[in-house]
Amino acid sequence: MPTFEHVLSSILNFIQITAGIISSFLLSKYGRKLITQVGTLGSIITNICIALGFLIIKHQNGFGTTLILLGLILFMFNYGVTLGPIVFVIIP
Repeated sequence: MPTFEHVLSSILNFIQITAGIISSFLLSKYGRKLITQVGTLGSIITNICIALGFLIIKHQNGFGTTLILLGLILFMFNYGVTLGPIVFVIIP
């Protein structure tokens, strides 16, 4: 029986693969500047979500944990679509 850690790891890997495919289409359509700005805004929002989860976890353990996991998953997707691939486009 798979454990929670294995399931979460599989979900995060699937998100990274999906984000990589999506990013190839977005970069050619919208350009690096807009993708970088959207990625930075998304990182700010998801990091605030994670921080709030850590603050809430002291009072409401279930909701705080859910907020942290949701923030991490959204951050991974956001980074995989926006800021992650930009490095490989700018360097060449």
